[in-house]
Amino acid sequence: MPVGSEQKRPRGASDPSRSRGTPRALSWAALFAVLPLVACVGGCRHDDVGIKGNNPQPRQPGQEPAETKVGNGDPSGVDNQPDWNTMADELRGRVGPRLPDPLPPSREAACQGMLDAALRFYRATEPDEDRQGDRVAELTASRERDIAACVESTSVEAAACVTVLLSDRDSEFPWLLDQCMRAYPGSA
Repeated sequence: MPVGSEQKRPRGASDPSRSRGTPRALSWAALFAVLPLVACVGGCRHDDVGIKGNNPQPRQPGQEPAETKVGNGDPSGVDNQPDWNTMADELRGRVGPRLPDPLPPSREAACQGMLDAALRFYRATEPDEDRQGDRVAELTASRERDIAACVESTSVEAAACVTVLLSDRDSEFPWLLDQCMRAYPGSA
């Protein structure tokens, strides 16, 4: 084709100079391919400076485990979990004197009292009326199953412990049930 002459393309045909292989298209593709790599390398740095509990030295055989490296220096890191037995002992010491004397006469009576206390707790502490209604409806709908499960797996002391602690209104029912069952495992 002679210099200066232009060939007309049919209408709607793409310009061959703007194909996928052009430097402009390749630069966008390269940017999107490299961007995640740069973000990970830049955001996944391992920096021991200033984080309490970091121990860059490897553990020797027979050596006590060092504190775990955690990104936020949280004392309850993955290898530094609470001592549940000590917490259960502390809870028994704190709640034991507050348990009713005499205790409820049966597991069923203790469980019914515990579930009644849970209903009172959610009615008193849930400020959103819709959510309060949901919690009360859930507890009411599952009450018979909850009592049966409670009688099977929860000691009278544990149910009484939950009842007492729910009146403090500082922890939710599932958490208190877990903690009281640890403190007062009883026989199932």
